Amino acid sequence: MRKLSLMVVALLGVACGDVSAPESERCGACVLPQAEAACAAGACRLIACEDGFFDLNELPEDGCEYACAPNLPGIEICDGEDNDCDGRVDEGYRLETDLMNCGACDRRCEAPNGVPVCVGGECRTQLCDEGFLDCDEERPGCEAERLSVEHCLSCGHACSYANADGVCSDEGCSMGACHAGFHDLNEDREDGCEYACVVSEEPTEVCDQVDNDCDGLTDEGFAYEGIDKGFPCDPPGACGSGVVECVSASAAGCSTGPGGTVDVSSPEFCDGIDNDCDGLTDEKPDGSAVTENCYTGPSGTLGVGECKLGKRECTDGAFGACENEVVPAATDVTCD
Repeated sequence: MRKLSLMVVALLGVACGDVSAPESERCGACVLPQAEAACAAGACRLIACEDGFFDLNELPEDGCEYACAPNLPGIEICDGEDNDCDGRVDEGYRLETDLMNCGACDRRCEAPNGVPVCVGGECRTQLCDEGFLDCDEERPGCEAERLSVEHCLSCGHACSYANADGVCSDEGCSMGACHAGFHDLNEDREDGCEYACVVSEEPTEVCDQVDNDCDGLTDEGFAYEGIDKGFPCDPPGACGSGVVECVSASAAGCSTGPGGTVDVSSPEFCDGIDNDCDGLTDEKPDGSAVTENCYTGPSGTLGVGECKLGKRECTDGAFGACENEVVPAATDVTCD
């Protein structure tokens, strides 16, 4: 039974004095610790406790044994103290389940983007708000977005693709745009954007041994005499066999022909051979037959008087007669 400082105890006591003497003379020294005492019927009776002491064990011999200073208004709060001086601390508070005092007073459970719960004195997250996941047990609440590429629909399920952006939706992961300088040619998301290529300023393909349009093909559409690049070729004339290659940005040709990397063509002359490997024989750049100056007059007469050079034309690999020359007459020694 709890004894307040003004409570009077009349039933319990300890023996005192001479019980055969008159009652008023029967008690000797009657002292109880931290209490006001009186002798009655040969026993010390606890009348009242001193301020700041309480009799909790109801044993008169130790008086008011419990030292306690009650807080006004004497109502128990959660602070680790016996506020109402009943010998109990923080009674009425369940630290194992109390959200406001979980495991200790004033330790509040919080769960951003979720519902907190106190279990066994530990704060936990009971439920996540819609659109969030609890992926880190060391952090309170639900810190991960359900549609994030790091935790797509479930914790740890990352949307990751080589050289490409990941995208998360309610259907799951998908591959987004390729990173700059990469392309997805095989349409297989398992290897992401697998093809490294930088599109040229003019993305139209030109013959330069570069994939200008980044379609996985190089110099497509360029061929020589119907033969694709890299295959053997045999140009006309004396150039010999070679390999089809780019000879300019807009054309392919044979490596041994005009403009090729091992060009063996030579200027045309009168020998019945296609020396410049253009499909024509013994021709000048304008397509006409090769000619050369000629003069059949006596030595020393050229340029004297009316004497002048003529020309002869190549036919079937040999020059013909000299035409349009002026030579001395048979009876003249000069052309005057």
